[in-house]
Amino acid sequence: MMRSLFSGVSGLKNHQTRMDVIGNNISNVNTTGFKSSRTSFVDMLSQTLSGASAPTGNLGGTNPKQIGLGSSVAAIQTMFTNGSVQSTGKNTDLCLSSENALFILNTGNGTAYTRNGAFEFDADGNYVQTGTGYFVEGWMANNGSIDTGSTPGIISIPAGKTMAPASSTTGTYTNNINSEVPTITEMSGGTYETVTLSGSGEELVVSKKYNPVSLTLDNGKSIDNVMGSEYSDYQYGYSTTTDGNSAKASAKQNVIVHTAGGNFTGKPETTYTVGGNYTTDKVTSGTATGTAANPVTLYLSDGTEHIVTDGSSYVCGTDTYTYPAGSGTATATVIGYANTYKITQLDVEASPSYGMTLKVGGYASHPVQSATATATNTVIINGATEGQIGTTYTIGDTFTYGNTTNPGDTLTGDSSKTVILTLSNGDTATGAPGTPYTVGDAYTVTQNGTSVNLTITGLAYQETITSLEERSNIKTITYQKPERKASSDNPVIVKMSDGTQATQTKGTFEVGHSLPMVTTLTVYDTLGGKHDVAVYFTKTGVETDTEGNTTSTWAVALDTDHTTEGEESTQTITEADGTTTTLKMNTAKLVFDSVGTYKSGSGQPTLTLTNGSQSPQNVQLDFTALTQYASGSTVAGTCDGNAAGTLSSVSIDKTGTITGTYTNGKKQVEAQVALQRFTNPAGLTKIGDSLYEDSNNAGKSGEPNTADAIGATITPAALEMSNVDIAEQFTDMITTQRGYQANSKIITVSDEMLETLINMKR
Repeated sequence: MMRSLFSGVSGLKNHQTRMDVIGNNISNVNTTGFKSSRTSFVDMLSQTLSGASAPTGNLGGTNPKQIGLGSSVAAIQTMFTNGSVQSTGKNTDLCLSSENALFILNTGNGTAYTRNGAFEFDADGNYVQTGTGYFVEGWMANNGSIDTGSTPGIISIPAGKTMAPASSTTGTYTNNINSEVPTITEMSGGTYETVTLSGSGEELVVSKKYNPVSLTLDNGKSIDNVMGSEYSDYQYGYSTTTDGNSAKASAKQNVIVHTAGGNFTGKPETTYTVGGNYTTDKVTSGTATGTAANPVTLYLSDGTEHIVTDGSSYVCGTDTYTYPAGSGTATATVIGYANTYKITQLDVEASPSYGMTLKVGGYASHPVQSATATATNTVIINGATEGQIGTTYTIGDTFTYGNTTNPGDTLTGDSSKTVILTLSNGDTATGAPGTPYTVGDAYTVTQNGTSVNLTITGLAYQETITSLEERSNIKTITYQKPERKASSDNPVIVKMSDGTQATQTKGTFEVGHSLPMVTTLTVYDTLGGKHDVAVYFTKTGVETDTEGNTTSTWAVALDTDHTTEGEESTQTITEADGTTTTLKMNTAKLVFDSVGTYKSGSGQPTLTLTNGSQSPQNVQLDFTALTQYASGSTVAGTCDGNAAGTLSSVSIDKTGTITGTYTNGKKQVEAQVALQRFTNPAGLTKIGDSLYEDSNNAGKSGEPNTADAIGATITPAALEMSNVDIAEQFTDMITTQRGYQANSKIITVSDEMLETLINMKR
């Protein structure tokens, strides 16, 4: 009977504990970030009167006889479910939504954790918890960059913080540039510019827009219009031995390639470069010998190709070549080869047609009936041989060349040229076609009916002159630029492809081009000074690239006077403080393909500043994000860099990143709030002030990390409400009260039973 008294007492105590927990929950129904608790009961150890017995024979088994000894509190568990988000409008308040993460606070004596995100900046700019003043921990940014792998510390963003100026290094253009922009069809007025090239190697790629083009030659002659019908019989060319110089063989110009293995005529639509390689056509007979200086490509009967450089020789159709194959080797017969030679010189010759290159130091030649060779006027006989200086040549006459008196030299005539022999007696003789003659050999002549053996002392070729060319080097090239330059005194009137007409008083214009479209690029110097740079875009036409694809081209310059790639464009800006900024940039050529995608082009303006900032300053322009579609032009350019600024406000995003906004219009990441993740947050120890500290069963998970990294969400300008459910607590209160009353009844009934027992003795 006494057992029931103790059971009732334990029930009273446990329900009192449960009531205490409920009371605490209700008391904190409006406590920010509060996590409610719940009480769990378990029965206490039971007294066993008899144990269980197993079935035996004809008797069944029996269950144990046990009397319970009451209840006990199994656990008071903190419920880490998320509370509701309550907007506060204060941008430093943070609401954390996660069932296993907490903010980290530095208490001055250690580390505490909380879900109460009522934070603010104190007088020193420290980010602290309202009420306690404890520091919120996180990572401070370094020039906008945060290292979350480092140990978090106090977040401090003082009011009035300044941002240093940064000079611009890159300008980026984005959006679209209109492919259907109107172009100029006719012009009148303005002035043309005439250019004379006189430096050795200076060149002009002739096109119809450079008409007229005039030349002066070393022989004193002038060609006033290289594209006029009067000079259609002139040929133009040049030679180059400079490594890296290239020339493309085409229908418009021939290229002779000079190599150690001989001279070769370039294949059409093929580009050759001095210092590069020339590979001959495949041959299927003879002997191939490959060296390091002159490699040879072997073609084998099994279809493979191999380059040989070790000096070995192979006879086509006879010799074999062995090469590594898989884990072993393979052998096949050599059926052909091609030699590779280093290019030492290029000779380029073209007629005056669109696309040919004229070069100072090159030559101009034309056919003549008669000509005298001089130091400045070379005569080319029958397209191959240079005439001797001081000698006059006429078509129909004969001439000799290739004279030799070296013993052992051999000449053989043919149908076009005859060998002339000089004999030891001073006479000459005419050799028979196809017969070789050698200096030093005997030659039999008949004198007075007697055969006499004489010695050949000299040999020479003799031909009839069938063609003559007069050739002289180009001394100067003069051409008229196709652009018309406008001025207020002499404006240019342009008619556009859309039928409109405009009068221009500034700039340079060309038929086929669009009018310049201006964009403004804001560039910052090292002192933070702002400079508004005008950048002009001009459509220059449609071209065909080396692969035969159609492309559209644009010129980008700092003025309206230059649209040719590589020409220097300039600009001068008078700043508000009276200083000047001068700019230079080589005109850039932008290329877009037939579907409007950027292909190539870049520019680099150089600023020379006089306001005390670092000078010169280079800015690299990036056009890769531009498109060219049949749509309005929305092209816009932005530069990196910034002026100096003062912190005006801060904002916090859902990752806990604190961003500062400065008076210069720039935003910069200042800090990142750190969070700590726990596997079992209910195992944390409460220490008051809505704070927790770590315990042995909290399961601290790794180092502090960002909200993104641990799957949490931070809502700025809001706080987390208590997760106490009033209806649930009131229900629990009623059941607790009933439980308490029932246990008290056990005690009173047990007391009455004891009293009855005592009265029996009386």
